[in-house]
Amino acid sequence: MECACPKGSYCPIGSIVHTHCPRGTYTDKFELLKCIDSPKGSYVNITGAKINTLCDKGHYCPDMNMFVGIKCPINTYQDLEG
Repeated sequence: MECACPKGSYCPIGSIVHTHCPRGTYTDKFELLKCIDSPKGSYVNITGAKINTLCDKGHYCPDMNMFVGIKCPINTYQDLEG
């Protein structure tokens, strides 16, 4: 039996059931072997995500695999998303 792997999940080799991607990762395609790390400038705050989200205005996302943006320090501001 083959694993049917929907978007938002991955199917390791030999598995018969899919696993939801953890926070900080996503899959936007079917039948992937592993989840995609959320790139710098974005975050994924839910399990089983199909897309990543650009970091909100007033926040920054300096690392990969972020699941929440970091609020800008006092006296600084990021007025762009991402």
